[in-house]
Amino acid sequence: MVEMLGHIPMVTQSDPGSENYGITNAHTMLCQWHDPALQGSLQHWWMRMKKNVMPEIAWSQMCRHFTPGFETLLDRGVTSSCILDFKIKLECEALDHVRDLYIDPSHVVFDLVPRPFSEFMECCYTELGRPLVTWQTAWDVYLHLLTIVQISKEIPHHIELYDEAEEELTILPLIENHQELPYHEDANGAYYVGGVGGGLGLVDEHLDQLDSLVCDDEPDITLGIDEDIVGLDHTSLVVWDFSDGEDLDVPDEW
Repeated sequence: MVEMLGHIPMVTQSDPGSENYGITNAHTMLCQWHDPALQGSLQHWWMRMKKNVMPEIAWSQMCRHFTPGFETLLDRGVTSSCILDFKIKLECEALDHVRDLYIDPSHVVFDLVPRPFSEFMECCYTELGRPLVTWQTAWDVYLHLLTIVQISKEIPHHIELYDEAEEELTILPLIENHQELPYHEDANGAYYVGGVGGGLGLVDEHLDQLDSLVCDDEPDITLGIDEDIVGLDHTSLVVWDFSDGEDLDVPDEW
């Protein structure tokens, strides 16, 4: 996915747990590759005390109801520089470096199913005659396989092997000597969990860019107005006409 998109987010987030150290390390290294100023800080939020639950729900709802219609509009704004775009454009060399550093292709996490169970199911499938699986035959093949599995005496042995394999797994350690992103919660319970400004949010540089965008978007209401007219308050002018599609004969009902 990262290779296809060509960019990564500024931060990632997850529940606390060593199972997430891999993505934390890899993402932090990628961010530091593109911005050396991030050295010494993890680019990952640990959402403690179930604080990852609500973002997951909100993200699910947004993807279903909001994103499909708004994505094109967002892309148009980014393309025309009307929106601050904070994603990190990825260099292929950085991805190759992190992949070589942290990814073990032989790790069990890349197995579709546990290897002992996979070998066992292959034997059952061979015993069944290895029938062709299609849309029409999928359920029949599944039920026949299930029957063979249920009468087999080898299942406990394979489960024990899998349990032993799990115990032998080494846990990837978290990068040492790195601080977590700063966390600040307002009195109303709101808190920022982005990566802008090193985790602190918009800084002066971003605010200046936003002010510039606002100024560029404001219409020049002084065009066509005689500045020498005495008593005219140019700062309080009201623009009445916004398009040529209005019916000028219909009075305003304000």
